[in-house]
Amino acid sequence: MHRFLLPLLILFWSVVYSWFWNCNRKSYCSGEISVEKTTNIVKVVSAEEQILFMILDVYFNVNKSSINKNAEFENFISIAKKH
Repeated sequence: MHRFLLPLLILFWSVVYSWFWNCNRKSYCSGEISVEKTTNIVKVVSAEEQILFMILDVYFNVNKSSINKNAEFENFISIAKKH
């Protein structure tokens, strides 16, 4: 009997605490649907700025900290310096 008491107490506590958190603290049990207003901001981004947010593959020399510079890397650096 005693080996089932602790798991039952843990289960009871988790149910009571989740009810308290959701219904009293966060008030999700009120029945009202809360809708948050969001604003959608659309910004026109140039092709050059889109390159700044694309994934760039950077390759390093073996056992060195220097970067292998290719055309894609040079293009990214030149655009980043402009903006």
